[in-house]
Amino acid sequence: MKDILIGFAVVVGAAAFAVVLVFSFSERTLGSAPSGLGATMASSSKQTVTNTAKLLFATSTNCAARIIGTTSTPITLTFTDKNGRSPDATTGFVQQASTTVVYDGATFGCDAVKVFAPNSTTIEAAETF
Repeated sequence: MKDILIGFAVVVGAAAFAVVLVFSFSERTLGSAPSGLGATMASSSKQTVTNTAKLLFATSTNCAARIIGTTSTPITLTFTDKNGRSPDATTGFVQQASTTVVYDGATFGCDAVKVFAPNSTTIEAAETF
């Protein structure tokens, strides 16, 4: 009986140790609304985008998401301006025409977002925190 009790105590202790390890080394997510909780709208605006890259969102420390809606023209985005990154006809991530995309801060970060369009167009841009 004493051996069973000691074995049970070792198993419970190992499980508790494993739980502590998992939670102590988990990476904290920065820039995302907590799961199940809503985000607050920080800004929303219509922007004219041309074939010259422009800053759409400045670097933020607490964004939850950036929401971008396009009209009849696709756009190209960069999610950082480090090392002089700017979108153009061949550089950046394409967002297709007539779409609305939510770029979660936990995935895409909260660095500066720049935008480029091959033809002049209007987009809707919003940021949440």
